[in-house]
Amino acid sequence: MTQPAAQPARAGRRWRLIPPLFLLAEVVVVIGLFQFIGWWTVVVLLGLSALGVVVISTNTRRSWRDIQTMRRTGEAPERTAGDTAFVVLAGVLLIFPGILSSVLGLLLLVPLTRTWLRRLVGVAASRTLLRTMGVRVHHGAGGSPFGDVVQGETSPRAQAQPQAYEQVPPAALEGKIVDKPTD
Repeated sequence: MTQPAAQPARAGRRWRLIPPLFLLAEVVVVIGLFQFIGWWTVVVLLGLSALGVVVISTNTRRSWRDIQTMRRTGEAPERTAGDTAFVVLAGVLLIFPGILSSVLGLLLLVPLTRTWLRRLVGVAASRTLLRTMGVRVHHGAGGSPFGDVVQGETSPRAQAQPQAYEQVPPAALEGKIVDKPTD
């Protein structure tokens, strides 16, 4: 019975390792770049941070204009809240002094990357919501972040997989106890 509780604990430990490993990788990359181009590394880092400030300020102004347009016309703006959040995250990553974080920030500025990431976050959020509602989600359920699924033939192995959604039994049973009559 302790096995299900151990799995989330292991997953939590893995997630806690990501920030220190990322910071270590940032330091290693900056040191490597410094050895390669010298003091120009400082100029590159300052330039990327300035770009992050410009991205955040431009996006803030654009979002404010979208909100004002929406209030005036009653129509939703073309830019979505997800795009705004990803562009602000890109600006924050660019401001953070590091090459790897700046590369991630620059990737978030590409519209195709934001579209793919928005789908991926949507799938992850829907799976998390379903799990909290007591629905077990198996691998491959919840849609594909890469687009529509093309229907075709399936292999016998794929047909043997469990259903995508399975109701998790409740932790406690409700009902009344009925004594069996004795003869």
